[in-house]
Amino acid sequence: MQLTIAQFWKLLTDSRLVTAEAGQQLQLEFARSHAGATANDPHAIGSWLVEKQVLTPYQSTILLNGHSGPFFYGDYRVQDRVTTGRFNGYFRAIHQPTAHPVLLQFVSGNQYQDPSYWQQFVAHIHKQSQIISPTLQGVYEVLDVGDFRLVAYEDLGEGQTAAELLATGERLTSEDTCRLAWSIVHALFPISQAGVAHGNICPSNLWIGASGHLYLLRDCLQRSEHMDFSQLSSDANLQAMADYLAPELTNGQQSCSFLSDMYALGCTCYELLSGRPPFHGPSLAEKLQQHAAVAVQPLESIGVPADVAQLISYLMAKNPQLRYQDYLDLQQKLATQVQPANQNIPVPATPATQSSYLAMVQQRQSSVAAKAAANAVAPATSPAIQTNTANSTPAVNVSDQAPSASPNAMSARQTRQEKSNRRSKKTPALIWTGSALAVLIITVMIISSFPDKKTQTAQKGKDNDQNQTKKTVSKDKPRVKPG
Repeated sequence: MQLTIAQFWKLLTDSRLVTAEAGQQLQLEFARSHAGATANDPHAIGSWLVEKQVLTPYQSTILLNGHSGPFFYGDYRVQDRVTTGRFNGYFRAIHQPTAHPVLLQFVSGNQYQDPSYWQQFVAHIHKQSQIISPTLQGVYEVLDVGDFRLVAYEDLGEGQTAAELLATGERLTSEDTCRLAWSIVHALFPISQAGVAHGNICPSNLWIGASGHLYLLRDCLQRSEHMDFSQLSSDANLQAMADYLAPELTNGQQSCSFLSDMYALGCTCYELLSGRPPFHGPSLAEKLQQHAAVAVQPLESIGVPADVAQLISYLMAKNPQLRYQDYLDLQQKLATQVQPANQNIPVPATPATQSSYLAMVQQRQSSVAAKAAANAVAPATSPAIQTNTANSTPAVNVSDQAPSASPNAMSARQTRQEKSNRRSKKTPALIWTGSALAVLIITVMIISSFPDKKTQTAQKGKDNDQNQTKKTVSKDKPRVKPG
């Protein structure tokens, strides 16, 4: 059924992209400036609103398809959907209170319906948000709003991945490759310090910004600690990583580590220099066998300087113990190949809204962490789901995991627990001491109530001298049985 202009204007106000009052003003303005066929054409209205920057092209398309959204997820308003490239399927959005731009990635999958798994994922996102570097794409927060769950990332703006650059047939020089590796090592170092691995270093995760600034990208749905390489033959996501997999991973006996990240970085540098991955298969099994046992074609054969080729061969050593054993060592080797002027990593320009946005995100996380600490004694429950996304309140992280709690809240909780433990330890001792004291008192009372033997004998003689048939008991003395 074709959309009428009345229906379009109603969808516009229902979407909450404009207020009802603003919608009426726009409707009058459009009617005054348009006549003829365009006056009754919803598509003409949509185009006009895009020109006035009231709507984005994506928002106009959704309305013209007969939907009022949803465009709002907590504090975020969706502006556009990315349909190509590395961020295909992500949404560009604006954080309304601060006007800060972000990328939103929708979270889907049955495993996220498990409350325990979801809490672990929330803790994972919180940990990732604490890993910061000028050459690492930022992770901001996870949202749980209504029927939707999302992760908010830094929007890096215009640019392309190294994979997209290679697809044009271009190759990097030795100097540019070493400069790129220098930047990536600065991103990998804080990741390693946090005790995790990146897990998926490849040209598709290297972002070259419009200014030339280099970033290592992250996909929080691909958690390195959950990658099960024993399922390599059936997992398409793992198979896509086959060109960069360290030999120790392919047997499914080991998980990702900074050493496997180094191997993947070596394979990536090899591809940037040669234009193709180091091993070609063609089958998956053959490619994995080549990673494990076949020597790579020397880079010197395509004109790469010997010292650069040797650096990359160390990164790609099949025995992980023969690779560089820490990023500082690798950084020192790269320093000999990168011009001093390029060794200072510039801090990229950020939107003026970033500081206020990060402050709001941190405040929200701290508030939720404090609430979780205060309710620590309550039984664990799954995150509350909002059912009305049109009127959803700002999204919050729900987690009872330690990484989500603020230091002050955690300290207070630990203090309370320590006091409780001390009281618990004291209670049994007090009970036993009190019981022993009570038994002692009762025993003394019983013993003191009986006369001694001499008293009993004297009393017996006195009684015999008196009436033998009459037994008198003094009311001030206890009655005793004959001896």
